[in-house]
Amino acid sequence: MTTPRTFGVEIECMMPEGTSKGDLAMKLRNAGIQANVLGYDHTTRPTWKLTTDGSLGYDNGVEVVSPILSGEAGIADAVKVADILKEAGCTVNKSCGLHVHVFAGDLTLPQMKKLAINFVHSETAFDAIVPPSRRKDQNQFIQSNRTAFGGSYENEGINRAIAAFEAAPTMQDLIARVSTVAVRAAAVRHWRDNRRYRKLN
Repeated sequence: MTTPRTFGVEIECMMPEGTSKGDLAMKLRNAGIQANVLGYDHTTRPTWKLTTDGSLGYDNGVEVVSPILSGEAGIADAVKVADILKEAGCTVNKSCGLHVHVFAGDLTLPQMKKLAINFVHSETAFDAIVPPSRRKDQNQFIQSNRTAFGGSYENEGINRAIAAFEAAPTMQDLIARVSTVAVRAAAVRHWRDNRRYRKLN
């Protein structure tokens, strides 16, 4: 890579009683972070966006969505926002998540296969940095990529997933194999949302 890879983050948290999204946006702006309260949508904005998320409820839950970030400066901005949310009294519970979106539009099919394979090899390490409720297949919205093709979470599942990824003939097929959850969660309303509930998707 000759330039830093772009990424975005979504931070889900619970606001303290009596705090509004507007209050948090003001705290972020006072700290030099451009932030606005906006309705829920999938539009990428040039500023940080504070919005609702159905999984958090509509009273005290907030999803804080970054603009497109890159490099060390982007990581520093994300850390600064998380620190401000914590200082404001925001907390997390089992409903809250952190989503990281990484630009991969320049990767070839062999590179994407290698990424997916490396992830299933490393999933235990990713599980080690999250609460037990988000490890293995403990959460219907964050299913293991290792167990998507049957078998145990350890070697059998890993080997089946790798074989499936290696056999993908096209990028679209690989994306479907990596991302699709076969059993729909109760909260999934649209078939396309079935591709959101793998740890790597």
